[in-house]
Amino acid sequence: MKPIIKIEDLSLSIQNQDVKVAILKAISLDVYPNEVLGLIGRSGSGKSMTAAVLMHFHDLISAEVSGQILYEHQGKYQNLLQSTPDQVNEYRRTFSSIVFQNPETALNPRMTCGYQIREAIDIRKGKISKKHEVEVKVLLNQVQINDPERIYQSYPHELSGGQLQRVVIAIALAKSPRLLIADELTSSLDKTTEREIINLLIRLKEEFDLSIVFISHDLKLVNQICQRVAIIDQGEIIAVSVTADLDQLDKHPVVKQLITAQSYPSIPAQDILRTKEEIISLSSVSKTYILSRSIFKKGERVLALDNINFSIYASEIVGLVGESGSGKSTLAKLLTGIEKADNGGISIYGKDIWKSWQSRRKDTSKLIQIVFQNPHQSLNPKQKVGDGIAEILRAHGTLRENIMDEALRLLSEVGLSDSFLIKYPAQMSGGEQQRICIAKALAVAPEVLICDECVSALDSVSKMEILNLLTKLNQDRKLSILFISHDINSISAICDRVAVLQNAKLIYVGSQVGLQDSDDPYIKGLLGHEHRGQT
Repeated sequence: MKPIIKIEDLSLSIQNQDVKVAILKAISLDVYPNEVLGLIGRSGSGKSMTAAVLMHFHDLISAEVSGQILYEHQGKYQNLLQSTPDQVNEYRRTFSSIVFQNPETALNPRMTCGYQIREAIDIRKGKISKKHEVEVKVLLNQVQINDPERIYQSYPHELSGGQLQRVVIAIALAKSPRLLIADELTSSLDKTTEREIINLLIRLKEEFDLSIVFISHDLKLVNQICQRVAIIDQGEIIAVSVTADLDQLDKHPVVKQLITAQSYPSIPAQDILRTKEEIISLSSVSKTYILSRSIFKKGERVLALDNINFSIYASEIVGLVGESGSGKSTLAKLLTGIEKADNGGISIYGKDIWKSWQSRRKDTSKLIQIVFQNPHQSLNPKQKVGDGIAEILRAHGTLRENIMDEALRLLSEVGLSDSFLIKYPAQMSGGEQQRICIAKALAVAPEVLICDECVSALDSVSKMEILNLLTKLNQDRKLSILFISHDINSISAICDRVAVLQNAKLIYVGSQVGLQDSDDPYIKGLLGHEHRGQT
């Protein structure tokens, strides 16, 4: 069978400050018609850069590229890397499309989702027409969107993660591509929504006769849906195999490491004596958002949290789990003063947390810090690590002569060497970037650390390293951690108690054993024990 795209000896280097960094090294790979090719590797291995070059998104000024990307065009192969700008635009417009990991950053927050899908159709057809609205709604139905009329009029911030990912897939399909690149498109989704998106992707492959490059760090997921898999490490393709023969690759160190890390061995129980001192208390907390409104349209009220009663105790790790849109991140926003609860009370050491954030923000930030999902969005790309940590230490009163020693101590505490002081975020892997974010959060010596999906964007090895680091910090610092995640395996690995959110309601708070023994269909879905429909 003739490949629709052939990658031959593709190499790419990027000039970063005064250093030339080799990202891809002589990659050769074919993609065949109507196949799903998995591309798997650790964070920083070159997966996303491969996708960027396949879409011709690389920086033509700072990047040095060699080799060929040959794609089938009018019965013959054309080299994408030697194409004119018009030919590249035609390639992106009709041949290839990409779905990114974070749909929030892939969509324009100031435009409705329907308009953005219609815009992709306008570009493909070369004309702007309101008649394309019909095609948009057909696409929304094809990606299994419930209530396409509402979604068409909605802005990105009004939708859940699963709905956003479906919208982004609809935009990709609007171009009727032959090649679809799926770059970590399920890593930020809960298990239930992940299954729905994967099933959708498989159905669309047949319906649209797509070839898919499925980029992931999840070896089990790749093995489930791909016909072939390529393993990439440090910019090199180290193995290519049909997925049926994937077990034969487990002797390779990289593959073995990925498989071992995905088994999620339970981290040993902590020996420290748990106190019952209550640090944070939520009492009958509710939060409602009003969706977009205008003089022609009354805003729809959406309940994000409904009558939540919950406490965080000293020196414990408590997990908060639920599907996308269940209210997890809203709870984090309330605790960090980004949002105010409509009803109920939230207190820290008995004092109103909202008033504390408003009047004593600096003092309260010493008690509560947060680590977000995407470290590369949390770090200043133009600021060295040492300067970023020093900035925080200086703002919170550390003496100038002690700043360097304290910065080095923080790096050591999160398992990084002194050399990271002079590195920029682009010079680090995802796991290393997340360690820097944790170090910056620890710089003010907080008593509560909120981790909001802080491992969902990492490969299985980096994920387990961060989970072990959080457990160690909990033990060494007696640090209370609210670990928010859609990944029940990560929750099970490190948490003392678990709270489960479903549709804004807290439906379970208790031990790991009670969670595993639950007969609740929703909890079973989160545990991966049964399939459920779209929410």
